[in-house]
Amino acid sequence: MMQMDKITITIFVDGDEPECLEVIVDEWLNIWRHDYSSFPELSFKGPINVKKQKEIEKLPFPLNEIAAIRNPDIFFYCENIGKVIGGIEITVHSPDGSNVEKRYPFIWASKKYGVNGFIATPYSKVRPNGSINRLPNRHSQRNLDILHNAEEYVNAGQAVLQQIVPTNELQVDDEAVPSTVKKFMFNWKDYAEFFAHYLANQISPNTGSQQKVGRTFEKLKSLANSCCQNTGHTEANTLKVQGDRWIQVYNTRPDSGHWERGEGQFDSIDGRLMFTLDQIDYTPSELKPKSFECWFPQLSREHAWVSEQRDRGYKSKRFKNIMVELRGSCNIKFLEDLSNDDIKLLQDNPSLTLERLDWDNNLFKVSDLIHGKSVSSIASKGLKSTPKPVVAAIEEILNIQNLYLCTFRVYYPNWKIEFINLISQIPADSTVLVPRVLKELLDKDEIRSDIKLKFAADCTKHELMAIRQIHRSCF
Repeated sequence: MMQMDKITITIFVDGDEPECLEVIVDEWLNIWRHDYSSFPELSFKGPINVKKQKEIEKLPFPLNEIAAIRNPDIFFYCENIGKVIGGIEITVHSPDGSNVEKRYPFIWASKKYGVNGFIATPYSKVRPNGSINRLPNRHSQRNLDILHNAEEYVNAGQAVLQQIVPTNELQVDDEAVPSTVKKFMFNWKDYAEFFAHYLANQISPNTGSQQKVGRTFEKLKSLANSCCQNTGHTEANTLKVQGDRWIQVYNTRPDSGHWERGEGQFDSIDGRLMFTLDQIDYTPSELKPKSFECWFPQLSREHAWVSEQRDRGYKSKRFKNIMVELRGSCNIKFLEDLSNDDIKLLQDNPSLTLERLDWDNNLFKVSDLIHGKSVSSIASKGLKSTPKPVVAAIEEILNIQNLYLCTFRVYYPNWKIEFINLISQIPADSTVLVPRVLKELLDKDEIRSDIKLKFAADCTKHELMAIRQIHRSCF
């Protein structure tokens, strides 16, 4: 056993202290006193809030690297041995693919740096219409893939685990949980038990703690198997496997997302790409693709927010994950990068470009969309912390005479013919926002010189936000 007088665990949290933290710490201490009375005394320090910049700078390796990819809600770090004991990312949201993959970067980072990482989630959630969202089969299968790879290390007590874990305390609708799943779901005390035994084995490898770590491993395996048995397997509808090329499509609208918060419409795509990259990793070598691509068929690489992020060194963590962390693993294609064959593939596979609550391919006069509503109310709707000058700029754009919004996508058949026909009918001196089409896709003689056309690479951030506000209020 390592020589030490006291074992100190530093707790790091991402914001406010989670309600479960006290339960986990108390149970951890109880187990330590009961099972490891011959070990040095265990104490906890913190929690330290890493949302504060000065605290981020104090993060030890590899917590600093993991936090750069995704901050979990709780991290436990043992100062004595200089080792991460584990972390938990907590979500109470519906456990569908998007919400799980939004948090998958923590699994990815934990795997990369060899630490224990858990996503605690409900198993299911009942929607208002009565339908039930369950943890998707492919995510439960991913749990099994990870456990299979870790199995040979479990008996030696050296395994580190990364799992998406249905957790009882987060489950609201118990009747929506099959009994075969319910009996294996975790409680906060199960996390404490794993961390306690894992820590003990790191300090002094012994059969007792190794067996107890193995007990957690077996429960996780039973849970993942039960989850798989209660759901059918479906592939992500955004993934196209085309021989030795895999393509993930993220059909974000250029105006969508919370540009005013600096995040943009990249709510889950970094996790989705990481999930697919892990899927490739677990694929037999003879079936692995030679290339993996991510397409943004409605987003220009000169989009105002994309350019801003590039100039600022990718301050958005999610976008940095896509453009920096995954560089070399995934070929990113923006609108400019898509070939004619790529666009044909999108036309032939409409499920890749499914859009929820979006405009039809058309040309809209903004004053007709607003139709008597208050322009100032539209400009400010939902923008709780946006600076007043930004809201004023949005309002000014919405008040432009003869302002039009073009919503054609380049994968829409005959978009060019319809677009040219529609703009031929509008008054001179009109302004047309065309955020989903590149200017280069039109010949010079197809562009009217007596109207102002703002194409994908030309729309300003305020113009894109104005389109977003129209959608919020007038769709």
